[in-house]
Amino acid sequence: MVADSLERDTSRLWITGIRKAFNGGRPVLEDVTLRIGPGQVVGLAGANGSGKSTLVKILAGYHHADAGEVAVGGTQLPRHFRSQDAYRAGIRFVHQDKGFVSGMSVLDNLALGHGYAGGRGRIDWSAERRVAAAELDEHNVLVRLDADAASLSAADRAKLAIIRALRRRVGEERRVLVLDEATAAMGADESRLLGEWLQKIVIKEQLGMLFVGHRPDELREISDEVAVLRAGRLVSVIASGEATDEGIVEAIVGASLDSFYPPRIDMQPQEGRRLVVRGLSGSTVRGIDLTVNAGEIVGVTGIEGSGFEEIPYLLFDTERAASGSVTIDGIESRVGRVPIATRLRQGMVLIPSDRIRRGVIDRMTIRENIVQPRLRHMRAGGFISSRRERIETRIAIDKFDVVPADSEARIGSMSGGNQQKVLLGKWLATDPGVLLLHEPTEGIDVRTKKEIFRVLGEQAQLGRAVLVASVEYEDLAHICDRILVIGDGRVHSELSGAELTGPTVMNAAYVASITSPRASW
Repeated sequence: MVADSLERDTSRLWITGIRKAFNGGRPVLEDVTLRIGPGQVVGLAGANGSGKSTLVKILAGYHHADAGEVAVGGTQLPRHFRSQDAYRAGIRFVHQDKGFVSGMSVLDNLALGHGYAGGRGRIDWSAERRVAAAELDEHNVLVRLDADAASLSAADRAKLAIIRALRRRVGEERRVLVLDEATAAMGADESRLLGEWLQKIVIKEQLGMLFVGHRPDELREISDEVAVLRAGRLVSVIASGEATDEGIVEAIVGASLDSFYPPRIDMQPQEGRRLVVRGLSGSTVRGIDLTVNAGEIVGVTGIEGSGFEEIPYLLFDTERAASGSVTIDGIESRVGRVPIATRLRQGMVLIPSDRIRRGVIDRMTIRENIVQPRLRHMRAGGFISSRRERIETRIAIDKFDVVPADSEARIGSMSGGNQQKVLLGKWLATDPGVLLLHEPTEGIDVRTKKEIFRVLGEQAQLGRAVLVASVEYEDLAHICDRILVIGDGRVHSELSGAELTGPTVMNAAYVASITSPRASW
C-alpha cells in the first residue's frame, strides 16, 4: 500500500483497477492499472472493441468507471468526475479529427476553446497574433497564422492541435496529454517526425503522455512503454526498447504473427491483363506505365510526395488533371475524359484513403451506403425493393463481420475499421474486375487489417486485378505479387520474389527519392 501510494504521488497519471460495463453486460474494461510518470510516453494499443476508446472517455469524464481510481499529479479524482474536473486536474486531449474547422484561419482555430485576448468586448488582434506567433516559434512550427487550416498537412494540424491543447490560463495546470489516434491519417514519415517533436515537448514540460495508436513501429518509436489491451484487460506492458512489431501484434490479436498475413498462394497465371496503363501523368507523376494481371496484387509505393499516392485517383477520378490511357479488360479509353459512371460500368472501383469525405456518406445508414451504387438493380415493379436492400446489406454485414450488425446504424458513429469494411462491401457487391485502393488500412486496428488482407487475397483468387497504393512497406511486401517503387513521379524500380521484404521495399523507396528514376518499366 505504501509503495502504491508513493507511485501514485509521483505519477502524472495513475490509473488503478478500472472496471466498466454498460447496462449490466459483460465488462468492456476489467482491472486496468497503468502508470505514467513525468516526461514519460506510454503507448496504448488494442483491436477495435478492446476498450481503448472507453478508457479515454473515462479519463475525459464522459463515462464513469464502475470501480477503480484515477489520480492526476498525486491527487485522486472523484469517482464520478466530469470533464471540467479532468481539465482542472490538468488532463488535455487531442483526438483523431483534431477539432479544426476548415475555412477558418490557423489563428482562429488556435483560439477555439480558449477565446481571444482583449477586453470590454473587443479582440486585441495584435496581442493575439503576438502570442500565437510566439507559441509557433517556440515549438518550431512553420505555418502562416492566416492560412486556412484545411490547407495544412496532417502533421501540422496535429502539432497545432497539441499546441492549442497545452495552452493555459493563469493558475491552470498541464500534467497529462492524451493523443487518441491523432496520427491515424499520417504516413510513416510524418508520424515519425511528429513523434520526435512530441518527445521534446513531453520531456521539456515534464508531462505524462498517453499515446493511443495502431501501428506497432509508431508505438515503439514514440513511446517509452507499450501497453496492450485485449478484450478489456491489460495483457502486456512492454518497454519500447525490448518490444518488437511482431510481439506487439501478437499481444493485440492473441495469436502468432505467422497467421497475421494471408499465406502466399502459388497460382497459375491467368490469361489477360485486366488493367493496362500507358503514359499516365498528373500533377506529380509523369509517364507511368503499369499492368496488373488477372489474379494479381500489385503495389505502388515510395516516400510521401513521390507521386505514388496520386495514381489511383488519376485512373478513376475525372476531376483531376490527367493524361494517358487506361485499358480495362481490353477496352481502352483516355484518362480524365471518362465519367466515373463509365468506369464503374467498365468494372473499376476505388477505395480511397479518406473514407468520410470520399468513400462513405456518414449521415446515412450502413444499408443506405452499401446499396447506393446498385439502386437501379433493386427495383421491383417500378419501386426500390426494400427486401432486396435488406438481403444485400445482410450479405455484406455477415461477409465482412461489420460491427454493429444493425443495418440501420449510422455509419458516422462507427469505428474506422468498420467503416472500411462497409466501404469494401459497398463496392465489391458491384462485382468489379479492377480494384484500386489507397492506404486501405489507414487508421484501423491490426485485427481489422488482417481481415482486409484476407479479403484482398480472396479478390485476387477470384481473378480480379488489385492495385494498392500505400506507404505501409511491410504490409505491401507480404500481400503483393509485385511492387512498383515511385521516385520523382516516375517508376524507379520493380520488386518481386525474394525482394519482397519490408526493409527492401523501404530502402528502395528512399533510394528512389534521391536518385534519377528510369523512364518506364
